[in-house]
Amino acid sequence: MYRNLEKGFYEIRNTILQSETIRKALYYNDKEALSKDAPSFADVKDYVVVRPIVEIYADSLEKDISSFIAIGIPESRFQNPSIRASYKISSVSERTLWEMDDNRLRPLTMANEIIKLLNGKKLNGVAGKLEFEGFNEVYFNTEMVGYTMFFEVVDEGEGGDLHEF
Repeated sequence: MYRNLEKGFYEIRNTILQSETIRKALYYNDKEALSKDAPSFADVKDYVVVRPIVEIYADSLEKDISSFIAIGIPESRFQNPSIRASYKISSVSERTLWEMDDNRLRPLTMANEIIKLLNGKKLNGVAGKLEFEGFNEVYFNTEMVGYTMFFEVVDEGEGGDLHEF
């Protein structure tokens, strides 16, 4: 039942990591991050996690990463059975790393790229395409803050049952 949802997670992660802008914002911790050479997929794949993160603790895997993207399922998915399939994607950075050159903010730069890459994208593992539903601020601790974007899988009118994910 959840196998297609799992495939969707990794398809989303791989799509996000195709963006040089996101890879730069994740990898480099300075204001000039976007003007540097893009790191490889392998350099940053551990910065895009597929697991729920509620808070970053002293023993969290993310405690030593200054910027990351987390992919999960919104709590509303379980509270509202009319939502067929949905994902939440958080772009997070240490507060001290938010500002970059050209008046860019690291978490918003990543969020804008994610929305551009995913809004309207057909997922191979799930019958439907992603539709951006909105975002809000997220606080993982006092230093790691950012934005969570919400995407719902909507019917394209062709093949598959959206309830089987």
